[in-house]
Amino acid sequence: MVTSDAPQYLFDPNKTVAYCERCGKDTVHHLSIRLTSTADGNEVAPGNAKFAKRPVRRTVCSACETEILHDR
Repeated sequence: MVTSDAPQYLFDPNKTVAYCERCGKDTVHHLSIRLTSTADGNEVAPGNAKFAKRPVRRTVCSACETEILHDR
């Protein structure tokens, strides 16, 4: 249990404060990682292309629920 007066999101590794362009201010964002298919087969051997995935960082504004996917 956290025994501090600091906001709870400061202790949650799945949340961060970031600027939201839609809201026009800093808001709490929920963080997650998604695996998406690779954009093209150049990154992997041709036989493995259909299995190839890459991690993408996903943030969602807690105020307006705008989702942003951050590639590498």
